[in-house]
This record gives sequence, structure tokens and C-alpha cells, in this order.
Amino acid sequence: MRFLHIADVHLDTAFRGRSEALRRELREASRAALGRAASVAIERRVDALFIAGDLFDGEHVSVQTERFLHATLNRLGETGIAVVYASGNHDPSGPPHLFPGTGWPDHVHFLGTPEPRRIAIHRGGTVVGYVTGAGHPSAHTSDDLSAAFPRPAGALPEVAILHTQVGGARGEEEHHRYAPSDLALLRTSGYDYWALGHVHTRQALNDDPPVHYPGNIQGRTPRETGAKGGLLVELSARGGAKVEFVELGGVRWETVRTGGLDKEASASGVARAIERAWEGARDADPGEARTRWVLTAELEGPCPLYRELTRSETVEEIGEAVLSSLGLLHVEVRVGAVRPSHRVEDHIGREDVLGEALRWARELARSGGAPPSELLGVTEHDLAGTASQLHGGLDHYLRELLDRGDITLLETLLGSDDP
Repeated sequence: MRFLHIADVHLDTAFRGRSEALRRELREASRAALGRAASVAIERRVDALFIAGDLFDGEHVSVQTERFLHATLNRLGETGIAVVYASGNHDPSGPPHLFPGTGWPDHVHFLGTPEPRRIAIHRGGTVVGYVTGAGHPSAHTSDDLSAAFPRPAGALPEVAILHTQVGGARGEEEHHRYAPSDLALLRTSGYDYWALGHVHTRQALNDDPPVHYPGNIQGRTPRETGAKGGLLVELSARGGAKVEFVELGGVRWETVRTGGLDKEASASGVARAIERAWEGARDADPGEARTRWVLTAELEGPCPLYRELTRSETVEEIGEAVLSSLGLLHVEVRVGAVRPSHRVEDHIGREDVLGEALRWARELARSGGAPPSELLGVTEHDLAGTASQLHGGLDHYLRELLDRGDITLLETLLGSDDP
């Protein structure tokens, strides 16, 4: 028996918080990934397409998705490929209005109840294997649905399909613990392959028998990086399996961490540094020719442009420059890990104006509301050359200067280079 195992398509995800243009691109990318799954199934002459839950992101199905899904299922049916779809926590019982009056096409087997159902998979007129599966009856299924699966018997390959949270799976902390199952039970259940869904990280939980999450077929967030797709599986006999990953997603998310900014004193220089980091990442993993990219650039380390990078306008300008230069779908620049080029600890012990100012700033921060001149024992005569700046009075000048903080003092008195 040969089949394509996919899961977590999440058609019509809202992608809230994104621009309308990007939302359209990402929703279309999910449909396109499912369309490629159908094309791969036809080209590789599979007997069945298994969808292990969350085909939809919710009850709402757009007109575009409804029409697309009808056409895609018809393509598979015309070539004799069965579709077995077990519902998940996002699409329990399936969208009620998708096939009004007629129900699912004859070649589509929908599993939307917790009671396991066994389906024969044919090639021509011959049965080549069986699949047993169950679906989520509600969005918050807490029972272990796998515990009710009957032990299979016979000489033909037997597959189990389920949307479940297996304890110990990588990435499980990012998903709700719905329909939790025990890997030890799956290993000893007697099935030749477990086709799982729910966890979006592709992984093999067990090799003999194979217990696999294919991951989602299209990344949806910056955390879901890497190639996304499905698993092409061939079961030649009871106990033997060949598993091949097939990339299906057309939009990939990539995060590049960009350091080495200690010499970059302009926004264009920072943009060029991001572009270099991106090019290095693509040398290691170029993706496919069709791949479109959403980039998150995380800046880190010391940078003389630290203060300027606190301005959203500057960060947006850098992102727009990178977007234009690299021709990406979207770019987001994050600056949370950037720090000033100068460190207070390196200068606070100095016996000069800078060292004294830094110590004053720290002492003032701990002092409450006392007048700075009284607290620090400073007079106008102690501040030679500043008379023109004392128009608001000595305390006003000191408070304004010291309230800027340690880092601003360093940048003001040192400039961009250490003395």
C-alpha cells in the first residue's frame, strides 16, 4: 500500500495581526500546498491520501476554499485515489455546510467521531491494505482516542490515523493537550504505521513500527521554520515501511540572527548586515525555486546605532530596504537583543568627568526626590564651561543630564568611539 500522509493544513487561517496583503498570500499558500499534495499523490500513483486532522482552521470556510477543495477532491477521485480525513481539534466533525445535501464524495472517507472505523484501501479492484481512524467530536477532546483502536489482524498492511498529542513529542508545548495518547500503547498496538497530526514539527516518534508526525504542510508563524510538507509512505508487507519527506509548502518562514554590528553606524549598514546574514542562510538551505520567504531579522550584540534603533521609523526603514533588496514576501526586524557599544561597567571607575557623571547618575537613581546639587554636593563653580546651559537653574540642569541614564551619558560624552 502506498499513501501520502499530511496533517494540519489549517485552511482559512485568519492570520490576525498581519497586513491584508500578507494574509491573502498566506491563505493562498495553504490552499496551494494542499493542491501540490494532490498533484504529488497523482504523480506518485498513491492508493490514498491520509489527512490527520485540522484540514480547516475553524468552522468558517471561504468561497475560494470551498471551490478549491471541491476541485481538488474531484481530481483525486478521477484518478482512483481514496481520501481518508480524520477530524482534529480545529475542525471537529468537519465544516457542516461544505457538501450540503450530498455529503462527502464517495471516495472521501470522513472520520468525525471517537469510535474507530476501519476502511479498506483499493488499487483497482483489489484491497491492498486497511486504515483505521477516529476523529475529534469536539474542539476540546480530552479522552485518549487511541485506546479504543482494535488490534488489527491479517496479512495486509494496517495503518492507524489520529489527530493526537503524544507525550514527549518535540514541540508539544506549543499545542493544547487534546486527545492525549501514550507512545508505548502506539508501539504495541499492532498497526504497521501511525499517521498522526496535531504537532506541527515533523518527527518520527518510533521507527518500528513507524509513528510519524508529518508537521503542517505550510508554516503559519515565525516559529514554524524549515521545509514543510508530507510523508510519502510505502508499506510492502506487515512490518516493513519506506518513508520519504515531500516538500509541499510554497511560503517559508526564516529567522536570521544578525550580529557583528559594532562597526555599523548607519541604517543602511545594518540593512546590508541583514542581507549578508540572509545570503549565508540561503547558502546552507536555498529552498526550492518556487519558495517565497517571510524573514524575521533579529539584531543582536553591540551597535553604535543603538539609540536610533529604538525608533520604530528607523526599524521600519531598515525592513523596507531589505525587503526591496532581497525581493522577499515580508520582512520584520527585531532589535530587542541589540545593546549599546559602550558598557557602563567599563567606565564607571574612571577618575574623570565621565566616571564622576556615571557614579552621580547611579546615586541619583537611588536617592528619591532630593535636589541633585544637595545630594551630590555640586555648585555652579564645579561645572566649568556650562554656565550657558544653566538657564533653568543648577538642579534643573543636573536632573535633565542625569535622568538621561547611564547609556545616554556614555554616548554623549564618548561619542561613537572609545577615548
